[in-house]
Amino acid sequence: MSTIIRRLVARKVFNIRGEETIEIDVATQDSNGRASAPAGASRGKGEAIPYPKGSVDEAIKKVKEIIAPRLIGEEAGKLKQIDTILHEIDGTADFRNI
Repeated sequence: MSTIIRRLVARKVFNIRGEETIEIDVATQDSNGRASAPAGASRGKGEAIPYPKGSVDEAIKKVKEIIAPRLIGEEAGKLKQIDTILHEIDGTADFRNI
């Protein structure tokens, strides 16, 4: 079973409070996954910044232009590797740029 990332698609969705958040589809040759970023009212000190400057639209743009090109071809199950790549792209500890 191939879990090499073939496609990433980002879109704007709304949470139960009607607030914007981002949802990502990850497609491999043999499977698909979907996740949305939490946009809750409470934030812990270890949580990532919700969105870069420019809000959800800017986050979607960054997925398309910066993140997807770097993650396509990576093994979806190697989460530490993906996390390392995302930290390299972002350059901050709390992902405030992406």
